Amino acid sequence: GFPIYSLTTHLSTLLDKGWTVIVIDELVTGKSGPKQRAVSQVYSPGCNLEDCSELSYVLSIYFSQDDLLGITLFSAMNGHSIMFPVSWTDRDKVARLLINYRIREIVIWANLGVGSEILINKIYNLLIGWNLFPFEPNAKIEVMGEALTNLPC
Repeated sequence: GFPIYSLTTHLSTLLDKGWTVIVIDELVTGKSGPKQRAVSQVYSPGCNLEDCSELSYVLSIYFSQDDLLGITLFSAMNGHSIMFPVSWTDRDKVARLLINYRIREIVIWANLGVGSEILINKIYNLLIGWNLFPFEPNAKIEVMGEALTNLPC
C-alpha cells in the first residue's frame, strides 16, 4: 500500500502491469478505538474510469456444454453492453466484431470438470485466434484467482 496522495503517481503503472488497485478511506466517526475503513474506489485494467480518452470493454465468454458460446461486451464508462450467442463452429465471426472494440479484460465462465485440459486448450486457442491473449511477460489466465501453468505455449 501507499498513501492516497501517491495514487496519481503509481496508478497507471500498476494498471499497465495488470494489477487491480483498491482505494480504502478511513471513515471519520468521532469515536475512539479502532478506525473504520471502507472501499471508496476500484481501478482495474478494464474498468479505469480515470482515463476517459477511449472506451474500453470487458469481454465475458461463457462456454456451454453444447458448444455454444455466450459473448458479452461491457463498458463501465458508459454502461454500453452487447450480448449474443455464437455456436462454436461460427466462432470466427466474433473475431471480426471484436476488432471494433478495445478489450482490456476477459472473464471466462466454464465448467472445468471433466476434460478440463481440453477446454483450457480450446479457450487458449480461441483467445490467440481472436488476438486477445497479450504477448506480454505478465499476461496470464486465472481460474478463480489461481494462474494456470499448463498453457499450450
